[in-house]
Amino acid sequence: KRVSDVRKSRIERQQALRLRKDSNRLVGPLDYQNSLVLNGSEGSFKIDPIRGLGYSMDMKMNDLLENHLFKVGAYVSANIKNVDLWGEYNYLANKVDWTLRVDRKILDQETEMLSQKIRYNRVELKAVYPFNLLSKLSVSGMFTNNRAIDQYNLSTPEDVSSYVGGRLAYTFDNTVHVAENLQTGFRLLTGVEFQKSLRQTSFTRITFDARKYLKISNSLFLATRLSGSQAVGNAATQTLLGGMDNWLFIQREGRNKENPMGTAGIAERDVFMSDVASPLRGFNVNKLSGQSHILLNLELRVPLKSLMGPDFSKSRFMNSFQFAGFTDIGSAWTGSNPFARTNGFNTNTYGGNTNPFLATVTDFRNPFLMGYGLGARAYLLGYFIKLDYAFGMDNKEIKAPVTYLSFG
Repeated sequence: KRVSDVRKSRIERQQALRLRKDSNRLVGPLDYQNSLVLNGSEGSFKIDPIRGLGYSMDMKMNDLLENHLFKVGAYVSANIKNVDLWGEYNYLANKVDWTLRVDRKILDQETEMLSQKIRYNRVELKAVYPFNLLSKLSVSGMFTNNRAIDQYNLSTPEDVSSYVGGRLAYTFDNTVHVAENLQTGFRLLTGVEFQKSLRQTSFTRITFDARKYLKISNSLFLATRLSGSQAVGNAATQTLLGGMDNWLFIQREGRNKENPMGTAGIAERDVFMSDVASPLRGFNVNKLSGQSHILLNLELRVPLKSLMGPDFSKSRFMNSFQFAGFTDIGSAWTGSNPFARTNGFNTNTYGGNTNPFLATVTDFRNPFLMGYGLGARAYLLGYFIKLDYAFGMDNKEIKAPVTYLSFG
């Protein structure tokens, strides 16, 4: 081995000397070195529905053949107490793509009476099989650990839950990008997830998300979306319904009924395993929650450029400016259906805790919420900004309008 190393070194020196004498002469063959290169890093503001405003950053690295892709990222909330860390490795050399991902999330929450920290950790291995350019099937297995820690009384035992589970998902997407926030085509994502707790509890959750984008004319685009989910089992998680994604001045609904965000300002231990269904404009985040949900969104988009002509402006802000009119209809419930007499939507508990009186009241309201209004969208300072003004209708009563400023 030593003789071969000396010979290789002598050949490399001779090649270097020849190249120095004649720079136009081709030298080779040389050994291929498949080094990693930095593919880019991005940072942006992010609004987490549970923890609020923060800053998110991610970085990507890959080899020259793009068979190996590494991703790492982090999120830090505005109070610097809530942090996300994640890392991902993708093996892309064959038809089946493999992904190994590790997630860690922290929620630090405090009231006058309680102080609690929730730690969420997950390891997931996923395989993706593409049928063609438009559809794919993914299968994943995962281990999840949730911990709730009492920060006022350290002698209190940690509340721990651990799950072993899997997910099967199918994706179809033939959408065509026309402009920012304007597409044509159809997109479908449906899947089933099973989680088994080490405490012998479990749940199964079925989800679907179907979107249809239609170009009515050069100046009218209709976006429709129908999504829903149902979770069953003795550890079934709930879905939070209401608000918008990346709502800058996010507002959460305070409720006296059991829900993932808690009833005393302290979220439940498994809150990160809950889904968030949005947009349902005209209402706060967590207006409703339940083990099942259904949500319909209709939005008519009118790009300003199509009304003024292709040479209207060279400004990105003006060229991306859009008007929008929308309607959102949805409900979340626990029980057989949203109209059942015994579902969670119709049952409310009053009193308890320090109040010596406790009452359970069942009323029969319209379980569906509806929001409608107008909005505008445009690129501003590198972000796609959305401004919506919405009225909410709850049990045939029109609520005070809500203004949403969101981005992304």
